Amino acid sequence: MNDTRMAQPRSDFSRFGIPVLFILILAVLAGGAYWAYENYQTKQNQAASTIYSAVVRQYEQKNTKSARQNAEKLVKEYDGTTYAALAGFYLARMDVDAGQPAKAVTRLEALRKDGLPTGFEPLVALTLARVHLTLGKPDEALKDLQGVAPAQFAAEFEEMRGDAYMAQNKPADARKAYAAALSKLEEKDPYRAIVQLKLDDLGGAA
Repeated sequence: MNDTRMAQPRSDFSRFGIPVLFILILAVLAGGAYWAYENYQTKQNQAASTIYSAVVRQYEQKNTKSARQNAEKLVKEYDGTTYAALAGFYLARMDVDAGQPAKAVTRLEALRKDGLPTGFEPLVALTLARVHLTLGKPDEALKDLQGVAPAQFAAEFEEMRGDAYMAQNKPADARKAYAAALSKLEEKDPYRAIVQLKLDDLGGAA
């Protein structure tokens, strides 16, 4: 006797359930990994923030040894964070304070080469230019400022160019740079007085 019962079609789950379930498992694992990474990043930033605060405090208290140790720890163990980049600036400053400006240049150039957080490039350029002026290398200082968008540091860039031109004994170029710096400062900005003094020493506006 023939079995008249029709074969039951395979359910949607039996057809698609295993791959869908596999995808869901992957999604859960990926989500867990993402949140674990986010949690790790948060803890890293919190730890780096605490160490950086110590660097600032120790530097201000002239506890250079401890400030340097903590700054170097930030650079080595928290690479890629904003605090590591800031620590690099402090280390360069301490190098200059210690009478080692050439070492500061090497450090800052490495910082620039390794990649910087958004907005740090103008700060590195200005700091490098200032250190190169300390070393008596105005040509290098001017090169440091080339190809960098100054953003909110436009006045500082022009003033730095003026200082470099003065070191090159180019008063006319320095006058133009100082005048440009003044034009980029607000009328109530107290820093205008310093730039104005430099311009006055050269005989007034460009």
